[in-house]
Amino acid sequence: MKLKNKFAAVSVAAVIAAALAGCGGSSGSQASGSSSSQASGSSSQTSVLSGVSENANGTSASSAASAGSGSYRISMIVKNTDEHFQRVKAGAEAYCAEHPGVTVDFMAPTSQTAYDEQNNAVETALSTSDYSGYIIAPLQSDSVATLCQNATKPVVAVDTDFDSDKKASFVGTGNEKATKEGAMEAVRQVQAAGVKKPTAAIITGSQGDPTHDARLAGYREGVEEAGGEVIDVQYTDMSPDQAALCMEGLMQKYPNGIDIVFSTSDQYAMAASKVISDANSEAFNKTLQCGFDGTSASTNAVKSGTMQMDIAQNGYDMGYKAMDTVMRAIRGEQVESFIDSGYTLVTSDTVDDYIEKLKETGSYTES
Repeated sequence: MKLKNKFAAVSVAAVIAAALAGCGGSSGSQASGSSSSQASGSSSQTSVLSGVSENANGTSASSAASAGSGSYRISMIVKNTDEHFQRVKAGAEAYCAEHPGVTVDFMAPTSQTAYDEQNNAVETALSTSDYSGYIIAPLQSDSVATLCQNATKPVVAVDTDFDSDKKASFVGTGNEKATKEGAMEAVRQVQAAGVKKPTAAIITGSQGDPTHDARLAGYREGVEEAGGEVIDVQYTDMSPDQAALCMEGLMQKYPNGIDIVFSTSDQYAMAASKVISDANSEAFNKTLQCGFDGTSASTNAVKSGTMQMDIAQNGYDMGYKAMDTVMRAIRGEQVESFIDSGYTLVTSDTVDDYIEKLKETGSYTES
């Protein structure tokens, strides 16, 4: 059933730019090729981890970087080209549009398990003199940290953190804080419907992944603090197909139902939601489902009632703030070790306002 309880959104990105060739979902999407765009005289290059490439105007990264003392080229290497990272890209491009002389090369691997591709690209970028700074969302935090040991220019982590004394800052969602808040709200909603001690299961990514581990920890802490109980945790190894199998297993293991199912990615949440819908189980039709990312698909699901909650990352702000942070580090300014790009709890009471903000910037896709 659709549970409602008024909730004030924590924060919504002031602007989320249109996604360019978004693949939908939050992880594991494949890049479809290369593209380029220009805004107010600044350019950016999208590639599938091809190292240093030509700009949209045909000049090399090297010549662009050395065009003058006020010219800066930033390497941004992320996990994939899904909807979330397209918003990150749009935020980075918006910064470039506002700061003439600053450009960004946006690169992503062909899949979220293409570890060697990303590591090779990071190694190539770090060894190239063309870049003034680097923004990296690591697939493997330990590998990227090792590669950055000899970095001589500022490095900023985005979306996913890694430990390195060469890293100037981490710009991203406060994952544990966001999921704790979402979990507490979910438990309150179920309690308001008459369940004294709600049960919860969590579907997450790979064990040891710092981002998914942080989200898992936040969910667990929020459930327990609000008076619920986490009765199961399932790992997907970053696969939506495995998330569906996890949900099928949970339904077999708990035939009397689970009050809340949390997912650490919208892809897992959508896969689990489909399993619940297809089963048409009376016990699980009452389950409150909560995802994480803020994709258009999950937002539409909250709007239609097939999901009850989503924790939306502010991808546009994440990309913009990452560019601002690396540029401040390049100029020798002191930057904070962690910069929170914010999040929004999307519920039945806040979804319309959230959709309107997405529509204003063209980053909302109708179902």
